[in-house]
Amino acid sequence: KLIVEPSGAVPLAGLLSSNIESPLIKNKRIGIVISGGNIDLTDFFSTLKNIHLI
Repeated sequence: KLIVEPSGAVPLAGLLSSNIESPLIKNKRIGIVISGGNIDLTDFFSTLKNIHLI
């Protein structure tokens, strides 16, 4: 399972939304830290049931 708090997913969101053209990181392996998961599974699944996708 992987549950990520919104602020914990910021590094991944930044990486996925960026046009990585910097010669310092282009074609390089990049490590990011994804943190979070401090949620009760009952609350998590309850929240999922209330999400309305467009």
